[in-house]
Amino acid sequence: MAVARSLEGASESAKALLDRARAAIAAGEFVLAKELLQTIHSSLLPNDPYVLQQLALATYKSKYPDPITALNQANHILTERLNAETTNDPETLGLCGAVHKRLWELGRDREQLDGAIASYEI
Repeated sequence: MAVARSLEGASESAKALLDRARAAIAAGEFVLAKELLQTIHSSLLPNDPYVLQQLALATYKSKYPDPITALNQANHILTERLNAETTNDPETLGLCGAVHKRLWELGRDREQLDGAIASYEI
């Protein structure tokens, strides 16, 4: 299980914060989840792919401060921190496809649609 591996060696505070972040996501409280995940990422598990994936998810779903900005921030996490353009990780690629698809839906930019299709093809 990826989550279990992700938390191996993590402090109890990281696990508690991650549990709170997952509960916030489940409750649709994406801004709170984003804040918790940013804390985990910056202070406790800076290179953990699961935390970064969840941060990208909470970021784009938060629609804060507006949907396009949130989607672009999530895309930045996926491309810069998780190497979405070269990875074969299905979770990262699925998130990347979802972000590009939503950007296409909002702006009808063909490049975003092509990005979504490319993410799902791998």
